[in-house]
Amino acid sequence: ADVVGRAAQDLASFDVQARSLLDASVGVANGSVVGDALSDLAPLALTLSMAASAWLVVNARSKEYRQRIVKAVTVLFSMHFLVLLPAVEVVIKPIAHRLRPDVIHHHTFSFPSGHTSSATFMSGVFLFILLPAVIDVLRDRQPDLRLPSQLTAPATQMALWVSWSSATGLGRILADAHWLSDTVAGGLLATCLLGLTMGYTSGLLSGEAQSAD
Repeated sequence: ADVVGRAAQDLASFDVQARSLLDASVGVANGSVVGDALSDLAPLALTLSMAASAWLVVNARSKEYRQRIVKAVTVLFSMHFLVLLPAVEVVIKPIAHRLRPDVIHHHTFSFPSGHTSSATFMSGVFLFILLPAVIDVLRDRQPDLRLPSQLTAPATQMALWVSWSSATGLGRILADAHWLSDTVAGGLLATCLLGLTMGYTSGLLSGEAQSAD
């Protein structure tokens, strides 16, 4: 218990120092324009994933591939809405019972960051799973269409994903809604769940390999 208590104190001290450093360099405040804008990367990831899913369902040229799309999308969004978000909001936050940096936000708890976990998971879904599937379908439908190969290059995907997750976490800190460790924990939790689903869902959507209905 003493070890856990000291670790919690050290973590809290680290978070306070990180917030002070960020406040001194760029400013941390409730209602921060930059913070709110970066925080909106979370719903943007969800919106893009929903749009890509709908596009794939509409443009699949075989019933078999359309069924695979529906199955993959069902798994992905179920993991987000029925596993990740309830785990963060209903289970972990009440147990951790950690107050947010700004008293304005004290009506809800802080650890871990729901925005960061959502952005990490859904941006990974979009970049690693859905966008490559969209590109595969486009190339299948229009063989002469030339798209930059960098769009689905692993290095590009990873860079965009890390940037998306990190920018969202930064936005939550700048908006004074979360501590640094809240955002790191949210990102790590979402990464674990994303890893659990990627193998199965990517296999369903890799290569249309379909014939016309």
